[in-house]
Amino acid sequence: MSILGFFTRFTIVYTLVMAAVGITMGLLGVENANSLNTPILLAISFWCFYSYSTKNSRIIEGGEKWKLVFSALAGDVLASVLLGVPTMIANEVPIKFLFVGMAVVIPLHALLFVAVNYGVKKHLLKKRPELVQS
Repeated sequence: MSILGFFTRFTIVYTLVMAAVGITMGLLGVENANSLNTPILLAISFWCFYSYSTKNSRIIEGGEKWKLVFSALAGDVLASVLLGVPTMIANEVPIKFLFVGMAVVIPLHALLFVAVNYGVKKHLLKKRPELVQS
């Protein structure tokens, strides 16, 4: 799997899952479903980082780790813009609030992706010790 494949998989899955959750929460009448973002982001990022490592049969370290972290961050931003702008327009909220919120959240999500990468690395080292040499 390439970095572009990782970015595409992460962005599409994250966007579709968040859209489905948003629609479901809207139909159920839940007013503020923002608290679901972090667990969904954590699960999808773990799955994407894990599948990238297993498909390439190696532990992600060094420059490759940062390429994946920034690819996931770009996918997160893209999904947030794709889902956030129409929602804010529909609710007549100024779009500048989306970008202010993203300025706060982007560094936190970057830390989350670094932590997920570390967790995937530790999990793979326990499960597949043969990857240590690769």
